[in-house]
Amino acid sequence: MITAPLNEQTHGLVDAAMLARLPDGALVVNVARDQVVDNEAPGCELSSGRLRAVLDVTDPEPSPPSSELWRVPTVLVTPHVGGDSELFPRLACRLVADQIRRYLAGTRLEHEIG
Repeated sequence: MITAPLNEQTHGLVDAAMLARLPDGALVVNVARDQVVDNEAPGCELSSGRLRAVLDVTDPEPSPPSSELWRVPTVLVTPHVGGDSELFPRLACRLVADQIRRYLAGTRLEHEIG
């Protein structure tokens, strides 16, 4: 899970070499900033099916309809939204837990696009 802030040390941190070291079938979850992941790096690893990904951020954002990300079956693109309120952490945890339960049960996810 990639949660790093974007700064000089993290720009392009997740590159092709880092992804190549992951085991086959690994799940990459990116909730960091878009440019923490080298934009070209995931292409081959994801389109070949070697890696899976959940992407809360893309570069560019939003990802255009022509992006390959929308067509790769091992990639789930989620809307990059946030909220700054006292309720947000509790609501977000509830939503994530519910989505995980749905995914593990093989049922349709809430708020699915596409």
